[in-house]
Amino acid sequence: MYDRFLELLNERGITAYRVAKDTGLNPTTFTDWKKGKSSPKTDKLQKIADYFDVSLDWLTGNSNFRSVQKAFNPEKENDSYKVFELLLKEHDTTPYKVAKDTGIGTATLSNWKNGKYTPKQDKMQKLADYFGVSIDYLMTGKDSTPEETPIDLDYAKNETERKLLVLCRKANDVSEEEREDIINLFENTIDLYLKAKGIKGDE
Repeated sequence: MYDRFLELLNERGITAYRVAKDTGLNPTTFTDWKKGKSSPKTDKLQKIADYFDVSLDWLTGNSNFRSVQKAFNPEKENDSYKVFELLLKEHDTTPYKVAKDTGIGTATLSNWKNGKYTPKQDKMQKLADYFGVSIDYLMTGKDSTPEETPIDLDYAKNETERKLLVLCRKANDVSEEEREDIINLFENTIDLYLKAKGIKGDE
């Protein structure tokens, strides 16, 4: 996975330190990643993917398509909406409900349906997370087969995890300081609930 990051650095002619400075990530994140000590968490990988305008799936090796725009044939652009419609049926939901849950405007989904344009990469990622699928699957109806086994991105394994993942994606739209407040509030709420129910949380 670091090889793809290195590839992006070479193409842009920049250093990992520059990326760290521009994205607000700690430089040690990249140092540990390069040495194989650890891989950045998904939220940090998303920042890196956004910085280089590539898909998270491509950066982590889950996809052979660098961006959403390259994941489909422009002449069959609306085919991706057909996959979206199938997912709606599978989850027994509506575009309006999806728009409300993800924070994506209903106009975005309507324009997509009418073939005017495909939602941008960040919105496609939210939709993929919402349904617990990869962007590749959302765009083509099937997952690509990477040559190497990528990092486990913990796609939602059930409905509860899917809802939590969608909420996490929403939190990415606020500042880092506000995000920390949200996380603390969530943790405190869970602790209070568990205590009230007499359930012991993780030590």
